[in-house]
Amino acid sequence: MDKKKNKNKAQFINVKILCLIVSFMLWIYIFITLDPMITTKIYNIPVNIINSLSLKKNGLIVLPDQKFTVNLTVEGNASDIYNLKAENFEIFLDLSLYEIEKGENVVRSYIRSIPSNISITKPNDLDIKILIDEFVEKRVSVDKVIEKHNTEGFYSFEPIITPEYVIVSGASKFVNEVDKAVVNAKFEDLKQDTYQSLKVKFLDKDGKEINEFLDVYPDVVEMYIMVRAMKDVEVDVPFVNNLQEGLKLESIDIIPKEIKIIGAEDVISNIYKISSESVDLSKIEENSILEVPLKISNGIETVDNRKSVTVKVKVSKVEE
Repeated sequence: MDKKKNKNKAQFINVKILCLIVSFMLWIYIFITLDPMITTKIYNIPVNIINSLSLKKNGLIVLPDQKFTVNLTVEGNASDIYNLKAENFEIFLDLSLYEIEKGENVVRSYIRSIPSNISITKPNDLDIKILIDEFVEKRVSVDKVIEKHNTEGFYSFEPIITPEYVIVSGASKFVNEVDKAVVNAKFEDLKQDTYQSLKVKFLDKDGKEINEFLDVYPDVVEMYIMVRAMKDVEVDVPFVNNLQEGLKLESIDIIPKEIKIIGAEDVISNIYKISSESVDLSKIEENSILEVPLKISNGIETVDNRKSVTVKVKVSKVEE
């Protein structure tokens, strides 16, 4: 009994295999001999956007980060359809041909290249949804975040950025998020004038970086730091004439007694003191606090742009 069942099962399997072979051969016969017309769908055919700059004259721009593809229903002989792929098509969308508005627009692309003997059965397949935004420009001042370390005996001036602002443009959705522009720089062992080219970063009001989808001009700024030699020198205040009769000098205090000067290293290396204008003691009638101008030579500056020193003169009356 089991042998009979096994025999019947084997015969059934053989029949199924035979049917499959016959079906396959029939399909090959039809495909090769008859080459019938068939319809299929080709997915994710890329669409090339052209003349997008034409939107700018109307203050518009294509929102970035959009993927433009179409799925086309095509018809043709089986032999032509069989190996058809998305890259066999060239689809374009010319934005200068349409009245485009801000927001969502549905426009029709066109076929520039298609395999021969293939036709599109559903023209609506060429319709594309495209999102449009306002095109805006914004002038943004560049802030600087600087970390600098001078070498002992040298002084660095406030860094200068050129240009001091940049122009940010693009879709209003992204440009309007820009709160500030910044550059970050770090300078070590400053001994001479230094230049750096720095990439500009943009931050929103929460301090989050938002450089993506922005057009920037220029996107790099130049930073210049002027560095000069520095040293401490004494302040020399000359005094002329004598106190008026009946007065006695108690003390003279010069504030500060030393100042920091900056300049070219070969200029300040032989300077050990800075003189001031003279103080005429004959004009002192009582305890006095004087601001006395310093005599600063060309090529020399003082740190903090100091132009004078304070001289305190204390006197007393002579007892008769």
